[in-house]
Amino acid sequence: MGDTWAGIAAGGLFAFSPQVWTYATQAEVFALHNLLMALLLSLIARFHRGGCASRPLACAGAFVIGLGLTNQHTSIFFSAPWALWALWRGRRSARLCQPASLARLVASGLAGLSPYAFTAASAARAVPVWGAW
Repeated sequence: MGDTWAGIAAGGLFAFSPQVWTYATQAEVFALHNLLMALLLSLIARFHRGGCASRPLACAGAFVIGLGLTNQHTSIFFSAPWALWALWRGRRSARLCQPASLARLVASGLAGLSPYAFTAASAARAVPVWGAW
């Protein structure tokens, strides 16, 4: 029961923090960053709860990490430790360290980085991308 109250307290402190509200309600990259990192944390919790044996959850996490990196580069400081943890925990049960699984994870992460490919393709066509004045 103590874990439940600790979770409620931590969630409440985060939810009512003035800094979080400021960044979440402005048109900045922080709101999307918070969403992607919360989604990643949710996927990590589901991965851990499932006994670290779910390759689809690991691939979804790699995709979210890629999206997070296209949104804000500082997400690497949150994402990299969790990715290493997931690889370590899933090395036996989900066989994440086997070449085929690693290839799927890399492909998922690259799919998350696909907004960069769109930007490069738009620049090659000389069509201005919104925000690139």
